[in-house]
Amino acid sequence: MKRLGITIFFISIYYALFVSGLFAYWEWSPETGKWTNPKYYIGATSAEQWKIATNVYKTGDYEKALREFKKVLEYFPTSTEASEAQFMVGDCYEKLLLPYEACQSYQEVIDKYPSTGRLKEIVERQKKIADYFYNYQSDGSIKEKAEGLFTMSKWEKAANIYQMAIKNYPYYEKADEVQYRIADCYMQMGKYDTAMAEFEKLSSQYLDSPWIDNAEYQKAICSLNESIKFPNSEQIFEKAIKSFEEFIKKYPDSEFVDKAKKELNKLEERKSERVYEIAKFYEKSGDLGSAKIYYKQVIEQFPNSVWATTSKSRLNSITKNENQN
Repeated sequence: MKRLGITIFFISIYYALFVSGLFAYWEWSPETGKWTNPKYYIGATSAEQWKIATNVYKTGDYEKALREFKKVLEYFPTSTEASEAQFMVGDCYEKLLLPYEACQSYQEVIDKYPSTGRLKEIVERQKKIADYFYNYQSDGSIKEKAEGLFTMSKWEKAANIYQMAIKNYPYYEKADEVQYRIADCYMQMGKYDTAMAEFEKLSSQYLDSPWIDNAEYQKAICSLNESIKFPNSEQIFEKAIKSFEEFIKKYPDSEFVDKAKKELNKLEERKSERVYEIAKFYEKSGDLGSAKIYYKQVIEQFPNSVWATTSKSRLNSITKNENQN
């Protein structure tokens, strides 16, 4: 009976360890002659831990490889393998489709190990990931909307990563394109003042860039959007008009000049309407002298606007009534 009890006891242990899967975490290591748990095992040296991590990486188990590379950083932070381990953490995040986390990990390579020989490669990877966010098209899914409540927008992520890249490597051959996209990201976020400042950086720092006239045109568009955002600000409205006038004068051969002229015409049409409304206000108030001044202003300054025709009609009506009286 006693033997039966002992047998049952060992069967229970066997079941707990093997059948339930607990013992499955343990593996026999011929090198050490011991049973080890790979999840918690740490190589005796940085080189050994690096070898463990790279071997796992080769199997395609990137989640496990990520864990192993992180062990190099945690237990051997000053080792010769640490810089490469930090880079591989970023690589694993990319493989696991976590691009923003990958960029942050790549940035740590530069911040912690500035002598790394992977500077340009990291900047290229950061730009590639930033481009992914910049060009990403939302599917409008419920899941995506829910996640969006707690995370940065794609424009914020792209801008942050582009800024990492340009700070890391100011003389990067695509730095002007990166600078343009930083500005455009802020523009897409509705931060027009910041966008204009970033577009200005491109114009002033990359004098031979083919992106300059585009940047200058977008600065004018930012001014236009500001005028729409603050419709009662005469100062912002006039700034928008001036921006397009300056662009047309400075870049007469630009591919964007026709668009700029169309936007300027729209602004002038809006301005002529504003002046017309002032004239109409004075006319209704009985101040016909002031009304005539503003109607004439519409006719003289905006002769091609629809409001010029209406102003002529109102001015003639006022003059006729005055003559009859």
